[in-house]
Amino acid sequence: MLAAAIAVAALALGGGAFALYAPDDDGGDGVRTSGRPADAPRTLALPSGWRPWQVSLPKAAGPASSSGEYDDYVDFGGDVTPLCVRQGTKLYCGGSGFPTVRVDALTGHVDWSTRALVNSDTSGTGSAPAGVRDGLVFVHDSPSDTASRLVVLDADSGHKKWARPTSTTIDTALFDDMVLSSSADDRSLVARDAATGEQRWSYRVPKGQLCTAAVYGTVPYGVCWDDTQGDTEDDTMWSTLVRLDKRDGSPTKLARLKDTEDGLGLDGDDLLILPTTDGADTGPHPSVFRLDIRTGDKRRVSLPKSAVGTATLAGGRLFFIQESGRVTAVDVNSGRQLWSRQTTVERLGKPIVSAAENTVYLCSASGRLLALDLRTGAELWQSAPRSEHSGSGSGPESSQVLRVGGAIVALASDGTLFSVDPRHPDAKPSKPANSAEPPPNSAKPPTNSAEPTEPAGGSASAKPSARTSTTASATASATASVRPPAEPAAPGRG
Repeated sequence: MLAAAIAVAALALGGGAFALYAPDDDGGDGVRTSGRPADAPRTLALPSGWRPWQVSLPKAAGPASSSGEYDDYVDFGGDVTPLCVRQGTKLYCGGSGFPTVRVDALTGHVDWSTRALVNSDTSGTGSAPAGVRDGLVFVHDSPSDTASRLVVLDADSGHKKWARPTSTTIDTALFDDMVLSSSADDRSLVARDAATGEQRWSYRVPKGQLCTAAVYGTVPYGVCWDDTQGDTEDDTMWSTLVRLDKRDGSPTKLARLKDTEDGLGLDGDDLLILPTTDGADTGPHPSVFRLDIRTGDKRRVSLPKSAVGTATLAGGRLFFIQESGRVTAVDVNSGRQLWSRQTTVERLGKPIVSAAENTVYLCSASGRLLALDLRTGAELWQSAPRSEHSGSGSGPESSQVLRVGGAIVALASDGTLFSVDPRHPDAKPSKPANSAEPPPNSAKPPTNSAEPTEPAGGSASAKPSARTSTTASATASATASVRPPAEPAAPGRG
């Protein structure tokens, strides 16, 4: 389904909003495993200067009090969708209900923050970093749930470089020295100079379609859906994949697809696409298409009955994650089940794979890390939770795992961000240094009366029917420390 529209607003810092949490020293809520993570050989070295740390992403809020805490915050109603993108040892994090911040992945220090100009009468405000490249951070900014713009920031300072109106759909895709996104009226895909925002070319969306921007490999594409869902008796959804010439945007139609979900990513030159299953995102999924993005040729690969849940392509395997904590790995070429494991950790986010460590890492909504053997699915270890938030339970969790050298950086669904050594995942985090001051003039919204009317890699395509705003709540505490959360209830841990 469509990546939800995450709003953003303008810029300011709130150092007091970064709360710390340290697990019990005695490990009472710590690692549960049949072996000790510290006994595993260290395959990937920890980065120089790294230490374990934890912060809570600041809320998208009203004015800060004299203490630095956000007293006049906006309650977004329970759903939160934080996310982070990484470049080197810097993290750029935000999401619905959060401003965009830059965090040092080695220490947890907050280098700068852009705090939203929140309209408390709307439910879709926040920020969504779409990518970072060549010293620029690409962020989606929506002052309301019906308007959006692409704001480009200097990665070192957080200062605004340029801004342009865009569609409320997050579909920004980066390629070469350009950025591709939908126009505000959804009638064009516009390629702009990434450094200046000037238009290079545009692709006019065919009448009766809605298109989103995508980049597969280094080539821009339009994923275009017939804007007729629900108008036919059988409710068939047709989509067209269009390759766009980098130089002038001239289109080449590659494939016409019936009732398919978003592209999962590339395996070689093949784009993997799941067919729809009776309107249910979680399946069961009887098959997957392999679409050659050079020729448009496609073949169907049958999947096992265990292919149920949210699908992710990682490490050359298809993973299906169920809310109950079951994880299934499938061979992407043959469709053969490699393994299926019922874990004790519920509401897991997308997995990442470390081939060097033969390990699959996942994070739950509450920030509980889970490590599985890549070859068998056997549990290697799981950590204590980092948050009392147990997830929305209404779809895929936004919890996330990244790697910075041998260190793990993880994000719980409520915006709790932390970094651990996988050999000592419950080590007490150190306290980050004081946050930096906000960028000058950062609270001013982007202005440009001459702007035309118009958000990992590559952006995922999306169906127009899912163009709805995501609501979020800011639940992270602004206290200096927080007591460890209570253990989630059986049968599984969140």
